Amino acid sequence: MRRVAALAATTLEVVAFAKAGAQCRCAMEAKDTGPPPPDYSPRGQASRGRRSVVMATLLVAAPTLAGPIEVTLDGPRFCPRDRRADAKPLATAEAIARARSLLPDGFCGPSRDVDGCDLDAEVIDDTFRVYAHQYRSRGGRHDWTLLAHTYVILDRVGNCLAHIPGTEGTGRP
Repeated sequence: MRRVAALAATTLEVVAFAKAGAQCRCAMEAKDTGPPPPDYSPRGQASRGRRSVVMATLLVAAPTLAGPIEVTLDGPRFCPRDRRADAKPLATAEAIARARSLLPDGFCGPSRDVDGCDLDAEVIDDTFRVYAHQYRSRGGRHDWTLLAHTYVILDRVGNCLAHIPGTEGTGRP
């Protein structure tokens, strides 16, 4: 309640100050002179040229910086749809093995930066979503820091519905 009273008193003082015709110092210093006159000198033209180049670059780069770009791996190598719909449904271990076979060559290493990959499957609405993530062995544990991951989504018989690569790191800590 005290804050409201103090705010009201301050507001009344400002209104009374304005009615008395007093001007504050900041109002006297702030003058609107309008936009600056155009600079037609060679230096001013070069500045406008640089601004145009910067604006054009930003306009071209803005869509790529605006958000993620949808990328999927497709085709018979990465996302085959070659199994009959009435085929025997896969078990979780079989879905993981099928997803591992669809990963790009060398994804699970071993290489200089990658020691292997972990695959984890979850069943959602009669489909398998298999998450594969590269790892580096550090101190007896799997370190995923700055390494790539991907999702392989399979239907119940193993046909690929989507193969979505994730963001990739630099491969180096």
